[in-house]
Amino acid sequence: MSKERDIARIEELRIEINYHNQLYYQKNEAEISDYEYDALVRELKELEEKYPEAAKCSSPSVRVGSDLTGRFPEYRHGLPMLSIDNTYNQNEIHEFYRRMGKMAGREEIACVCEHKIDGVSMSLVYEDGNLTHASTRGDGETGEDVLPNVLTIPSVPRQISLSGKAEIRGEVFITLTDFKEINEKRRLQGEEPFANPRNLAAGTLKLLDQELARQRQLSFFAYGKGAWEAESPDGQWEFLSLLADLNFSVNPHIRLCMTKEEVWSYCVHWQSERNSLDYVIDGIVIKVDSFALQEKAGRTMKSPRWVIAYKFPAEQARTRIKDIVVQVGRTGVLTPVAEMDPVALAGTSVRRATLHNEDEIKRKDIRIGDTVLVEKGGDIIPKIISVVVDERTGTEQPFSMPSFCPACKSPVQRLPGEAAHRCVNMACPAQVRGRLENFVSKGAFDMDFVGSGLIEVLVAKGMVKHFSDLFHLDYTALSEMEGLGEKSVHNIKRSIEKSRRISLDSFLYALGIPFVGKKGGRLLSARYRSLDRLLEASEEELQEIDGIGEKTAMSLVSFFENTENREEIRRLRDEVIIIYDEESGEGPFSNKSFVITGTLKTMTRHEAEEIIRKGGGELSSAVSRKTAALIVGASPGSKLEKAEKMNIPLWSEEVFLKAAGELKKGEA
Repeated sequence: MSKERDIARIEELRIEINYHNQLYYQKNEAEISDYEYDALVRELKELEEKYPEAAKCSSPSVRVGSDLTGRFPEYRHGLPMLSIDNTYNQNEIHEFYRRMGKMAGREEIACVCEHKIDGVSMSLVYEDGNLTHASTRGDGETGEDVLPNVLTIPSVPRQISLSGKAEIRGEVFITLTDFKEINEKRRLQGEEPFANPRNLAAGTLKLLDQELARQRQLSFFAYGKGAWEAESPDGQWEFLSLLADLNFSVNPHIRLCMTKEEVWSYCVHWQSERNSLDYVIDGIVIKVDSFALQEKAGRTMKSPRWVIAYKFPAEQARTRIKDIVVQVGRTGVLTPVAEMDPVALAGTSVRRATLHNEDEIKRKDIRIGDTVLVEKGGDIIPKIISVVVDERTGTEQPFSMPSFCPACKSPVQRLPGEAAHRCVNMACPAQVRGRLENFVSKGAFDMDFVGSGLIEVLVAKGMVKHFSDLFHLDYTALSEMEGLGEKSVHNIKRSIEKSRRISLDSFLYALGIPFVGKKGGRLLSARYRSLDRLLEASEEELQEIDGIGEKTAMSLVSFFENTENREEIRRLRDEVIIIYDEESGEGPFSNKSFVITGTLKTMTRHEAEEIIRKGGGELSSAVSRKTAALIVGASPGSKLEKAEKMNIPLWSEEVFLKAAGELKKGEA
């Protein structure tokens, strides 16, 4: 039984780690600390080593977390951008030194120590001195080219005196001064402040609005190299001098250390002095100086062996909970937040801490009036670690979640097996912006020129409160806004007008119903082929659909029973034409799975997916043995190499359209 439990635990860990990877890399959120995350990965590695038959090359223990969103062109790195192994104590640093020294044939080696800034990794690509690409890490092999937003960063040179192709790696971040200024403006405008500088920097790089990106005041420090065709120095320290000569901003606190004692001294110094900096650091990166030794050390699938990161322990302090209030997030989730007596922590005065959900409060037995231990790592909003039970006086009050939404007074829902309480009213003012971003996204209404920046402006100015308001925009007022010219407004209007025809599955996905994603929308559309029939479906009837579980069925019924939601659906039906599927039958792609890589010339990926689905097939995100063909567009990513190794058929866009036969793009 022990082996069975361990194998089951491996799968549990993979699911949990992938979940946290998605939160961190794609949603720019985090529910657990780096230490807790690393503990999960360490446990998974140990179990996989114990049971090698259970190992998978797709396991998060050997793969880099991915920040790919599909909203930007893909860029394949000349050299992989990998993650860095973490350590939390001096002994592991000494062990790293021992391994590198043994490989070098001497006891002491030179290492370069630098601040581990809590920002976003970036690779700048220069071709004959001109900046041509700026790519995120992505999945390590392929990133997303966010050059337009990177061009708004003053510290990134547009041209450098260097021939050939060069990838210059560095960190994009927001200074604490700029972060506080941005949040202060949001508070004055009645908007929720951003959680921390790292999330804001990551979100800014993925904006489709350059002007808004420019206002966010991103900064950049260069620290390394990827693919490199020009003559290179012999080591990291000299390379940093070269970067400075090329007019890159290089962190002034980087130091060349000749012994492990000097390295540890550097770590200890900045652990105590990190709050004196104008940016957030959560540790120290230690790199072998010699490029030759770096090459000899090599790398694993996930991390280079010649670098290690010492992570600082999170700072802690004691304070008292004065009250617990409830905030409504953009997805409708109600989050309890502790309001506390002010306490100095990590260089700031802390007054609030997120409590996540009711289960977390009950598990820690947190009450109003309790003395608690709070911890703060890189986040601006800290978390409560534990209650100081010995200091209870008997006056402390237990907390329970409200039955009605604090923002719109609609009933609150908690589904079986779900930790979160939710407001399912799509018109809830606290949720408008987040729901709108989903509503206009690809796979939903696909309003390609209505980005998050524009939505932020429309909501702030009160021009959009409901989904249907997008179809009644005042384009004259829009054209008078700063940064929006006649051409931009024309593109916005065109993208909204073309979205007035939409398939039922895309319409359902656009509504943002909890637990109903793209696949769920397709399952419901295939079963009912009528919105009216779906609106009257019971929980029992919905659960009869293969792939629709109890939580999803309850969520659907609750959503459609909400009076405000019904009214908004009615308004939307006055504006758009919902296209219903005919009976599904045999087609050219029946029971076949396809994958797309690169940029298609004549259609979007969503349109290609519709063609495949109409032909009886499905679009997958990953190449596997069951992939019928890889459809290859311009600038293909790492999927092409994988497909070639697996002898998967490669289709051009023209071959794909020919195979579709009578299924024309317009009909789909």
